[in-house]
Amino acid sequence: MKRKILLFVFIMLFPMLVHANTVINGNDFAVYQRSKQDIFNRWQIGKINRNVEIFTSLPSYEAPYKAGVVTDEYLAEAVDNLNYYRYLVGVPDVVTGITNDEELQTAEVIQTLFVSQHSAITHHLDEDFPKPNDMSSEFYNLGAYADHDIISYGRTDEPNFYFFDESIFDPRYPEAGHRMALLSPEVGREDYGIGLLTVYGRSTNNRTNYNNMTNSFAAYPSPGYFPKEDFADISDWDIFLNIDNFKFLTSEEQDNVRVTIKNLTTNEIYERSKTAGNLNFDYKCVGTSCTIYNRMNILQPDKNSGDYYEGSYKVTVQNLKDKSGNLVDLEYTVNFYDKLEAVSSNVVDVNYALTRVYLDGTYNEDLLHSALEDSFMILSLDNDNTYNYTPDSYDIEYSGVSYGMNVYSASTTGDNLPSYIHDPNNLISKEKLPIFSCYSANDYRMEYVDTNYSKVVGDDVVLQIDDVYIDEDGYISYGWVRKKDGEYIDLDPSRGYELNDFNLSINNLTKEDAGEYYFVVLLTTEESDMYYYISKPITLNISVPVENIEFEYETLNLHVGDVVNIYPIVTPANADYTLSWQNVNGNVASVDANGILTAKNVGSTRISVSAMSGDELLIDYIWINVTYMRGDMNKNGKIDLSDVITLLRKYLNDDATEEEVEIGDMDENENIGLKDIIILLRTYLEG
Repeated sequence: MKRKILLFVFIMLFPMLVHANTVINGNDFAVYQRSKQDIFNRWQIGKINRNVEIFTSLPSYEAPYKAGVVTDEYLAEAVDNLNYYRYLVGVPDVVTGITNDEELQTAEVIQTLFVSQHSAITHHLDEDFPKPNDMSSEFYNLGAYADHDIISYGRTDEPNFYFFDESIFDPRYPEAGHRMALLSPEVGREDYGIGLLTVYGRSTNNRTNYNNMTNSFAAYPSPGYFPKEDFADISDWDIFLNIDNFKFLTSEEQDNVRVTIKNLTTNEIYERSKTAGNLNFDYKCVGTSCTIYNRMNILQPDKNSGDYYEGSYKVTVQNLKDKSGNLVDLEYTVNFYDKLEAVSSNVVDVNYALTRVYLDGTYNEDLLHSALEDSFMILSLDNDNTYNYTPDSYDIEYSGVSYGMNVYSASTTGDNLPSYIHDPNNLISKEKLPIFSCYSANDYRMEYVDTNYSKVVGDDVVLQIDDVYIDEDGYISYGWVRKKDGEYIDLDPSRGYELNDFNLSINNLTKEDAGEYYFVVLLTTEESDMYYYISKPITLNISVPVENIEFEYETLNLHVGDVVNIYPIVTPANADYTLSWQNVNGNVASVDANGILTAKNVGSTRISVSAMSGDELLIDYIWINVTYMRGDMNKNGKIDLSDVITLLRKYLNDDATEEEVEIGDMDENENIGLKDIIILLRTYLEG
């Protein structure tokens, strides 16, 4: 019987065993069997030397226009740098010996003119940028129609990584990743056009490069160790499949592919598929003909630390097909680390990225610490590398007065250095960052129209800085920050702020816009010094005007001793206002600032309340009529045994005054009788 059961189980499991996918372990490929030290050594060759001259001849962006000429030394470094990234991915090097490309250098000049007008780049200069009248047709045609794959602007010191940084996952444009043009296994060459603002690239393709891949796939980030700082901070994850090992999948087959990325530190799992819209295939097939790209780009998982991935991630790709049409799964692990961890090093020199900080107005420690939050120190290491160190905290010391300014200094201990960097001579703690704050009104470095603005909801406002007085020459960038919930934060761009010169415009104000604003200038000098200039607090007060104020009653009848709240109804409920009270006869009733009214004596009085909101004054009135409490014969504001005895005596003696009849007439029949005494006695006994 047992054998029959075992045979039955085997028969049931046999189809599953037969159809199980073959698993390819990407970590087993030789190209990824490299240590942290191996990667560090390759980076030493491939990193850009920031001291290398980029140009033998600078470009000119005005007539007579001229394309820049890039040095052979810089181009060689750019190629070495590109091949470092290709080494990380696991694809062959591109061909070296690239020369200055006049067509791309000319395109860079025209592109920069376009960027200066539109703050954006275009791949279609010939359509989007008409030839300037002072530019020759020959120059324009050479650049506007230049053959290129990629463009970026804003950085030229390390063009390759900047291209990667723009490879953002977008299901609408799966082929738009600039990384494809640089890291694809088919790329055999890369030409550059380097300018002061924009960078062009042109890749040459050679399908035979796939045959140079010793493994059946490549990836970015790749299996094994991967330096976290060499992965773009906003970027999709890519897998290149060797077309000699993997089939192109039909659209239906692509729908069956499942990618799982598991964070092995937090155990978070990210599922990706084409049908879910977070996995793309960078090729199209028409019949049996397919484009040569065989790449998947995958929506990136969440980072577990700041701008970088840290720790280990396991990637599993299910339901690919090998060349024989068999289903295969691909899996590998990425171990993110800081490449400087590969070697232990000592600090030999320390410099703050900031050189000085100026606080306009009086010293503000909270503001200063906020300004220093993102500041870092540049540590020169004895392995010829640098490390940007961000301290956890700063100690601020007062140094005295110099040239009419209070002088402080910021220092830090270096306690949160990574374990592989050492500071045996305490150079970090010895480095001081000078800080200056105003000592007198004559020392202000900014000219203010006002530092206190009062507006109402719905208004518009312009926070104005008329001028900034800075002696040093250099590049100035500026902007505004605000204090919100005790923190100093950048302005939310979705709010729709407008910056015109130094002035900040805010339209259709809400209560949320109220608070302290600060104008911040960052000056970078030709000597690479960086200075912060931070304004005095510019306070924006925003009020909600009162639309209406009214008492709940026109007339209120009370007894002597009554205490009631007559606070008026103010609309809207969140309005900002100040109340004032006026009383015609304070002997009859009194009212405090909170609207608590006390009836003191018999009589009538008119009480008015006024609400001052902005420049508007709104008023309402209430009449207060005060009488004695029925049955309170001794007029002490309560019913006690004395009142019962007094009413009984008045009844027996028949000597009640008209006022005493009014107070003691409990059954309201206009005289005092035995029934009144019984009602009053019951009232007293019931408390």
